[in-house]
Amino acid sequence: LEGDETELEKRQYYNSKSNLYSKYPQMIQLAMNLLDKNEYLYRILEVKYHYFSGVVYRLKIPAAQEFQTLIDSSLTEQLIAYKLEPNAAYINNELGILYKLEKKNRIAQNYYTKATELSPSWSIPWANLSGLYASEKDYKSGMEAAKTAIKIQPNYKGAIDNLGVIYEKTGNL
Repeated sequence: LEGDETELEKRQYYNSKSNLYSKYPQMIQLAMNLLDKNEYLYRILEVKYHYFSGVVYRLKIPAAQEFQTLIDSSLTEQLIAYKLEPNAAYINNELGILYKLEKKNRIAQNYYTKATELSPSWSIPWANLSGLYASEKDYKSGMEAAKTAIKIQPNYKGAIDNLGVIYEKTGNL
């Protein structure tokens, strides 16, 4: 969630088929089994369970030939997590990613924007918002979002890449 560049790179490119994230839902489920459903920690773990279950499905998408089922499964898990905790920036960001994959850009924009409002000092939703704007040729908004992400986290590759793409598409080589 901190946007560690090494972890994001490793997660995206090196561990798409097998990664540690797939163990998180299992560990969380075990912890949930040890708790009474009325305990405060149970609800927190339930949110994390659905969030990480959704992330596990999404991380399999780059290596899949048929990925719509993975998007659907991930979306189902994230919507459950969202229903339990609508003010979690990381869930809103993840929903933005999934709706962008589904080419539902208005919905994705709403979730990314909510993530930036809930956690204005987190660079990843700003970078994701910049990529969304760039894909829609709203280069001014994309540039502003990318620059915000870079101001927050100067070495975040996603934001730097998006800004580079925007400069290229606007002819500013």
